[in-house]
Amino acid sequence: MDFGFELLKALLALLFVLGVLALVLKLVKGRILPQRGIIEMLHYQPLGPKRGLAIVRVSQEYMLVGLGDESVCLLTKLDADRIEKELNSMAAAKAALQESPMDRIRALFGRRGK
Repeated sequence: MDFGFELLKALLALLFVLGVLALVLKLVKGRILPQRGIIEMLHYQPLGPKRGLAIVRVSQEYMLVGLGDESVCLLTKLDADRIEKELNSMAAAKAALQESPMDRIRALFGRRGK
């Protein structure tokens, strides 16, 4: 048999399998990836193996919860304004760290020229 024909058949079979896989992933995407609901974990700080603290938002209320090996307990409710301000400042700091070195140089020379 011709090697080129066998290679073509193998490639077509591979493309068919990849197409079916892409279709299946598209159909079950909503089931695999969680939808954004009213409960959202905003920050997690590990304290040890299987233990940590988390800031959770339920609707418009912020809570600090302790997460243990087999338990979750509410530690305190947090002030929404302070938490939102802190989260915004953390996001701004993260964006500044992701800024390219060239952008930093432009900002530095732009300030000196003014």
